[in-house]
Amino acid sequence: MPEKISIVIPTYNEEKYLPGLLRSISCQDYPCEIIVADSSADKTREIAEEAGCIVTDGGHIPKARNSGARIAKHDLLFLDADTILPDGFLKCFIGRAKEYGYATCFTKPTTRDLSHSICYSLRGWGSFIVNPFSPHVSGQCLFVKKELFSLSGGFDESLYLGEEHELANRLSRHGKGKFFTDMHVMNNPRRLEREGAFQTLGLDIYSELYRFSVGKVRHRLYERKYGHFS
Repeated sequence: MPEKISIVIPTYNEEKYLPGLLRSISCQDYPCEIIVADSSADKTREIAEEAGCIVTDGGHIPKARNSGARIAKHDLLFLDADTILPDGFLKCFIGRAKEYGYATCFTKPTTRDLSHSICYSLRGWGSFIVNPFSPHVSGQCLFVKKELFSLSGGFDESLYLGEEHELANRLSRHGKGKFFTDMHVMNNPRRLEREGAFQTLGLDIYSELYRFSVGKVRHRLYERKYGHFS
Protein backbone atom coordinates (compact mmCIF):
# COMPACT_ATOMS: atom_id res chain seq x y z
CA MET A 1 0.00 0.00 0.00
CA PRO A 2 1.55 3.35 -1.03
CA GLU A 3 1.89 6.13 1.50
CA LYS A 4 -1.09 8.47 1.74
CA ILE A 5 -1.12 11.90 0.17
CA SER A 6 -2.97 15.00 1.31
CA ILE A 7 -5.20 16.50 -1.38
CA VAL A 8 -5.81 20.21 -0.78
CA ILE A 9 -8.74 21.90 -2.53
CA PRO A 10 -9.42 25.66 -2.19
CA THR A 11 -13.13 26.42 -2.58
CA TYR A 12 -15.34 29.46 -2.98
CA ASN A 13 -18.98 28.68 -3.82
CA GLU A 14 -18.13 25.43 -5.59
CA GLU A 15 -21.29 23.41 -4.82
CA LYS A 16 -21.78 22.81 -8.55
CA TYR A 17 -18.29 21.48 -9.27
CA LEU A 18 -16.85 19.99 -6.07
CA PRO A 19 -19.01 16.81 -6.16
CA GLY A 20 -17.53 15.88 -9.55
CA LEU A 21 -13.98 16.17 -8.26
CA LEU A 22 -14.76 14.22 -5.10
CA ARG A 23 -16.37 11.43 -7.15
CA SER A 24 -13.32 11.21 -9.38
CA ILE A 25 -11.05 11.01 -6.31
CA SER A 26 -13.19 8.27 -4.75
CA CYS A 27 -12.70 6.18 -7.91
CA GLN A 28 -8.91 6.32 -7.60
CA ASP A 29 -6.93 3.36 -6.31
CA TYR A 30 -4.74 5.48 -4.02
CA PRO A 31 -4.95 6.33 -0.29
CA CYS A 32 -5.47 9.98 0.54
CA GLU A 33 -6.90 12.49 2.95
CA ILE A 34 -8.93 15.29 1.39
CA ILE A 35 -8.70 18.79 2.84
CA VAL A 36 -11.13 21.45 1.64
CA ALA A 37 -10.14 25.03 2.51
CA ASP A 38 -13.45 26.80 2.19
CA SER A 39 -14.81 30.34 2.28
CA SER A 40 -18.15 29.69 0.58
CA ALA A 41 -21.60 31.12 1.15
CA ASP A 42 -23.33 28.20 -0.58
CA LYS A 43 -23.47 24.48 0.30
CA THR A 44 -19.84 23.70 -0.54
CA ARG A 45 -18.80 23.15 3.08
CA GLU A 46 -21.79 20.89 3.71
CA ILE A 47 -20.97 18.83 0.61
CA ALA A 48 -17.34 18.47 1.70
CA GLU A 49 -18.25 17.44 5.24
CA GLU A 50 -20.81 14.89 4.05
CA ALA A 51 -18.14 13.38 1.78
CA GLY A 52 -15.82 12.92 4.76
CA CYS A 53 -13.39 15.69 3.87
CA ILE A 54 -11.42 17.63 6.45
CA VAL A 55 -12.74 21.18 6.21
CA THR A 56 -10.81 24.26 7.28
CA ASP A 57 -11.25 27.98 6.70
CA GLY A 58 -10.09 29.26 3.33
CA GLY A 59 -9.76 32.71 1.81
CA HIS A 60 -8.33 33.83 -1.52
CA ILE A 61 -6.51 31.05 -3.37
CA PRO A 62 -2.95 31.34 -1.94
CA LYS A 63 -4.27 31.69 1.61
CA ALA A 64 -6.68 28.77 1.19
CA ARG A 65 -3.96 26.50 -0.17
CA ASN A 66 -1.64 27.42 2.69
CA SER A 67 -4.43 26.85 5.19
CA GLY A 68 -5.01 23.36 3.86
CA ALA A 69 -1.31 22.53 3.67
CA ARG A 70 -0.84 23.65 7.27
CA ILE A 71 -2.99 20.82 8.62
CA ALA A 72 -1.97 18.21 6.04
CA LYS A 73 -0.19 15.12 7.33
CA HIS A 74 1.37 13.91 4.09
CA ASP A 75 2.91 15.07 0.82
CA LEU A 76 0.65 17.56 -0.93
CA LEU A 77 -1.46 17.48 -4.05
CA PHE A 78 -3.19 20.78 -4.82
CA LEU A 79 -6.28 20.50 -7.03
CA ASP A 80 -8.86 23.05 -8.14
CA ALA A 81 -12.50 22.28 -7.33
CA ASP A 82 -13.50 22.14 -11.01
CA THR A 83 -10.85 19.55 -11.84
CA ILE A 84 -11.66 15.92 -12.69
CA LEU A 85 -9.11 13.11 -12.31
CA PRO A 86 -9.04 10.45 -15.05
CA ASP A 87 -9.30 6.83 -13.94
CA GLY A 88 -6.05 5.57 -12.44
CA PHE A 89 -4.50 9.05 -12.44
CA LEU A 90 -3.32 9.22 -8.82
CA LYS A 91 -1.51 5.89 -8.89
CA CYS A 92 0.32 6.82 -12.09
CA PHE A 93 0.98 10.50 -11.38
CA ILE A 94 1.92 10.30 -7.70
CA GLY A 95 4.00 7.18 -8.29
CA ARG A 96 6.18 9.15 -10.70
CA ALA A 97 5.91 12.56 -9.01
CA LYS A 98 7.38 11.28 -5.75
CA GLU A 99 10.73 10.94 -7.52
CA TYR A 100 10.85 14.76 -7.57
CA GLY A 101 10.40 17.60 -5.12
CA TYR A 102 7.39 18.92 -7.02
CA ALA A 103 5.54 18.01 -10.19
CA THR A 104 2.70 19.08 -12.44
CA CYS A 105 1.02 17.91 -15.63
CA PHE A 106 -1.12 19.07 -18.53
CA THR A 107 -4.75 20.10 -18.24
CA LYS A 108 -7.46 19.37 -20.81
CA PRO A 109 -10.99 20.84 -20.99
CA THR A 110 -14.02 18.73 -20.15
CA THR A 111 -15.77 20.11 -23.25
CA ARG A 112 -15.30 19.18 -26.91
CA ASP A 113 -15.14 22.80 -28.06
CA LEU A 114 -12.17 23.24 -30.41
CA SER A 115 -11.38 26.76 -29.15
CA HIS A 116 -11.19 25.42 -25.59
CA SER A 117 -8.83 22.63 -26.64
CA ILE A 118 -6.59 25.06 -28.51
CA CYS A 119 -6.50 27.45 -25.56
CA TYR A 120 -5.62 24.73 -23.04
CA SER A 121 -3.00 23.29 -25.38
CA LEU A 122 -1.33 26.67 -25.91
CA ARG A 123 -1.33 27.31 -22.17
CA GLY A 124 0.15 23.91 -21.40
CA TRP A 125 2.86 23.86 -24.03
CA GLY A 126 3.69 27.50 -23.35
CA SER A 127 4.28 26.71 -19.68
CA PHE A 128 6.33 23.65 -20.58
CA ILE A 129 8.54 25.54 -23.05
CA VAL A 130 9.42 28.36 -20.63
CA ASN A 131 9.78 25.97 -17.68
CA PRO A 132 13.59 25.54 -17.95
CA PHE A 133 14.04 29.32 -17.71
CA SER A 134 11.09 30.29 -15.52
CA PRO A 135 9.51 27.42 -13.55
CA HIS A 136 5.79 27.10 -14.35
CA VAL A 137 3.25 24.70 -12.87
CA SER A 138 -0.48 24.11 -13.20
CA GLY A 139 -2.64 25.23 -10.30
CA GLN A 140 -5.18 22.61 -11.36
CA CYS A 141 -2.77 19.83 -10.38
CA LEU A 142 0.40 20.45 -8.38
CA PHE A 143 2.26 17.87 -6.29
CA VAL A 144 4.75 19.13 -3.68
CA LYS A 145 6.59 17.17 -1.03
CA LYS A 146 5.48 18.52 2.32
CA GLU A 147 9.01 19.12 3.57
CA LEU A 148 9.89 21.10 0.44
CA PHE A 149 6.67 23.12 0.67
CA SER A 150 7.51 24.11 4.26
CA LEU A 151 11.12 24.90 3.33
CA SER A 152 9.98 27.20 0.51
CA GLY A 153 7.56 29.10 2.75
CA GLY A 154 4.39 28.10 0.89
CA PHE A 155 2.30 30.31 -1.38
CA ASP A 156 2.79 34.07 -1.26
CA GLU A 157 -0.56 35.28 0.09
CA SER A 158 0.01 38.84 -1.15
CA LEU A 159 -0.30 37.79 -4.80
CA TYR A 160 -3.42 38.09 -6.94
CA LEU A 161 -2.12 36.17 -9.96
CA GLY A 162 0.67 33.74 -10.77
CA GLU A 163 1.08 32.51 -7.21
CA GLU A 164 1.69 28.95 -8.39
CA HIS A 165 4.49 30.01 -10.76
CA GLU A 166 6.08 32.18 -8.08
CA LEU A 167 6.02 29.21 -5.70
CA ALA A 168 7.56 26.97 -8.36
CA ASN A 169 10.41 29.45 -8.71
CA ARG A 170 11.20 29.12 -5.00
CA LEU A 171 10.66 25.36 -4.97
CA SER A 172 13.20 24.99 -7.78
CA ARG A 173 15.91 26.44 -5.54
CA HIS A 174 15.54 23.58 -3.07
CA GLY A 175 14.38 20.62 -5.15
CA LYS A 176 13.98 19.25 -8.65
CA GLY A 177 10.67 19.64 -10.44
CA LYS A 178 9.01 17.77 -13.29
CA PHE A 179 6.39 18.76 -15.87
CA PHE A 180 4.73 15.58 -17.15
CA THR A 181 3.53 16.08 -20.73
CA ASP A 182 2.19 12.53 -21.03
CA MET A 183 -0.37 12.88 -18.22
CA HIS A 184 -3.29 15.24 -17.72
CA VAL A 185 -6.26 16.14 -15.57
CA MET A 186 -9.58 17.43 -16.87
CA ASN A 187 -10.81 20.91 -16.04
CA ASN A 188 -14.12 22.69 -16.55
CA PRO A 189 -13.48 25.65 -18.90
CA ARG A 190 -16.06 27.90 -17.21
CA ARG A 191 -13.87 30.98 -17.43
CA LEU A 192 -13.39 30.44 -21.15
CA GLU A 193 -17.13 29.97 -21.63
CA ARG A 194 -17.95 33.21 -19.86
CA GLU A 195 -15.14 35.44 -21.09
CA GLY A 196 -14.30 33.82 -24.42
CA ALA A 197 -11.46 31.40 -25.06
CA PHE A 198 -9.11 33.71 -26.92
CA GLN A 199 -9.93 36.76 -24.81
CA THR A 200 -9.02 34.68 -21.76
CA LEU A 201 -5.81 33.51 -23.43
CA GLY A 202 -4.96 37.12 -24.22
CA LEU A 203 -5.46 38.14 -20.59
CA ASP A 204 -3.25 35.25 -19.49
CA ILE A 205 -0.51 36.38 -21.87
CA TYR A 206 -0.86 39.94 -20.60
CA SER A 207 -0.51 38.69 -17.02
CA GLU A 208 2.63 36.73 -17.93
CA LEU A 209 4.19 39.71 -19.70
CA TYR A 210 3.43 41.84 -16.64
CA ARG A 211 5.11 39.32 -14.36
CA PHE A 212 8.22 39.14 -16.53
CA SER A 213 8.56 42.88 -17.17
CA VAL A 214 7.22 44.49 -13.98
CA GLY A 215 7.24 41.81 -11.30
CA LYS A 216 4.88 40.05 -8.94
CA VAL A 217 1.17 40.80 -9.35
CA ARG A 218 0.01 42.19 -6.01
CA HIS A 219 -3.12 43.90 -7.32
CA ARG A 220 -5.90 43.11 -9.79
CA LEU A 221 -4.76 43.67 -13.35
CA TYR A 222 -8.29 43.30 -14.70
CA GLU A 223 -11.77 42.51 -13.47
CA ARG A 224 -13.35 39.12 -13.99
CA LYS A 225 -17.06 38.62 -14.50
CA TYR A 226 -17.52 36.31 -11.53
CA GLY A 227 -15.98 34.71 -8.42
CA HIS A 228 -12.30 35.22 -7.70
CA PHE A 229 -11.75 31.48 -7.45
CA SER A 230 -12.88 30.83 -11.02
